[in-house]
This record gives sequence, structure tokens and C-alpha cells, in this order.
Amino acid sequence: MTTIAGLPAHALLVHATGNRWLAEILVTLRDWAYVVRHLHWQDPERAGQTLLIHDQMIDALTRHDAKIYRDLVVRQIRAAIECYEQQLRPPTAPLPRGSASGESRRARVPAK
Repeated sequence: MTTIAGLPAHALLVHATGNRWLAEILVTLRDWAYVVRHLHWQDPERAGQTLLIHDQMIDALTRHDAKIYRDLVVRQIRAAIECYEQQLRPPTAPLPRGSASGESRRARVPAK
């Protein structure tokens, strides 16, 4: 976890905005985005990119460059979404009941 002055960076930055809605969204995303965060840190290249962009965000904040900071945040969020989307797989359809081969019950019942 990235920290600033020993505090969790995301929480500190959101608190600094004074935006209550953003603070609530952060809590929600922290719960929902576990899979994305986990995937980011499993790929060394992606993890390195994440660390680099966080350093750039801190530099932008130090320079009081809100536009660059915003652009970096948007880029980081988009990268996380892309990472998550790449992991999505369509569910496999269950086989019909009573059939290991996938043959339907209707096909097994003789016509009258």
C-alpha cells in the first residue's frame, strides 16, 4: 500500500479534497476493486507501471498541477479497468440434466 506521511495515500488524498462523495466512493471501490488491485500486483510490468504513475501523481501534486494529476488518475483508472476486462471470461453453460454428453432430454425421448 502506498503511504504518504505514514497514512494510506488514497484515503489521505481523498480526505484532502474535502469531497464527502469521493470519500464514500473510495470506500466502495476499496471493497469492489480487490480483484483489480490483486491482478495489478501479480504482473511485474503492470506493478512497475503502477508505481511509476503513482510517483508522477505525487510529483504533480507537489507542483500543484491539478490537470496533470487528473490526467494521471484517469489513465491509472482506465488501465485498471482494461486489466479487469482482460480477465473476464464468459460463463460456461451447464449441461442439461441427466446428460454428460450435452444431449437434451427431448432428443432422448422417442417420438409418439
